[in-house]
Amino acid sequence: MEGSKKIPVGQLDMEGIAAAVSEAVFDSRIEVDLPMGDWDMTDFFSLGVPHSLGGSEWKSIRIHSVVIRNDADTIYYTPYDLVRIEVSSTHITIYRVAADLFDSVDFDTPTGYNRGNITFTYIPAV
Repeated sequence: MEGSKKIPVGQLDMEGIAAAVSEAVFDSRIEVDLPMGDWDMTDFFSLGVPHSLGGSEWKSIRIHSVVIRNDADTIYYTPYDLVRIEVSSTHITIYRVAADLFDSVDFDTPTGYNRGNITFTYIPAV
């Protein structure tokens, strides 16, 4: 995990604790909760969402959660084994890999509906 340092219990001393705290303080990550926007999951197997990060900031993106909600907004899914996520210099793209669940009338609202959110962190350019 970025921003943390594992120290074996037998080697725990003030110097090791100070080093771990310094890493955490200087590794300033910013958390973003990015709405997916419209996604008719029955017609489109993927969705690209622009992350709007510049330069090389996108390379520090770490995905923490993906939440997909059904059309009725009654069930929220955290589908790590049901989707594949790719990060590029411009977008975070989600691919549905489990056709059974998401390729149904419960996920086919075409417009005006935020399908869910992507939560990620990144390190801003200095």
